[in-house]
Amino acid sequence: MKGLEAVTAHNGWAISIVGASIVFTGLTSLALIISQIHKVLDFWENRTERLQQLKELLTRKKEVIVPLADSTACMDVRSAVNPFKLLSSRIGQPFSLPQLIKVAEKFGQLRPHYVINGLLVAGVITPDGEGFFLWNEEAEKRLLAE
Repeated sequence: MKGLEAVTAHNGWAISIVGASIVFTGLTSLALIISQIHKVLDFWENRTERLQQLKELLTRKKEVIVPLADSTACMDVRSAVNPFKLLSSRIGQPFSLPQLIKVAEKFGQLRPHYVINGLLVAGVITPDGEGFFLWNEEAEKRLLAE
């Protein structure tokens, strides 16, 4: 056996493909390392400053930004309680939020995502623990009483 027959008989094609893949991967890795070496050297030259910056980032407390209450947003959610209650009763209990959004868009509700988020925050729509949601009558009464 000589030539291509010998290569085929002894898995030469697979070995050549694996070899070419190893060489390609090695050269690609080397190119990436060389292209990023300046960052490593910069970090090493300024390591005290960089470590100090890293410590400050890790120890800095996260600031919680609480948005001011928007009276028009509250009015939007309050005025949308009854239509969304009707829509959720049309779907049936428990309901899924994507389904409620589709039905709300179908019936022409403005900004259904925004309103549903407001209802979730107010506790009017509560999760049932299985991926669906229920209408909370008590929270609805509290929201409308405010």
